[in-house]
Amino acid sequence: MAFAAIVEVVESGGDFLAHDHTLKYFRTELSESRLMARTQRDKWQAAGSTTLAERAAQRVQQILADPPTPYLSDQQSRDIRVIEEYARRRCQ
Repeated sequence: MAFAAIVEVVESGGDFLAHDHTLKYFRTELSESRLMARTQRDKWQAAGSTTLAERAAQRVQQILADPPTPYLSDQQSRDIRVIEEYARRRCQ
């Protein structure tokens, strides 16, 4: 969800379901979910009749089996380690 929409709802005490952002995007987001079974019943049954919870568990296992995606450069990782070590020394 868009950060601005979250802030708006939290500050106003409203709810996300009635927010314009939700109304605009919920159908697209639901239809694009890789976990939902959007096939005909006979095809779903032929594929093993898995529940949403089973498909989610399978997806978790796939994610955990894959090597993590590096989001930081080597230099950024080194910089963070330096900051972390500095903070540890200050907390001792």
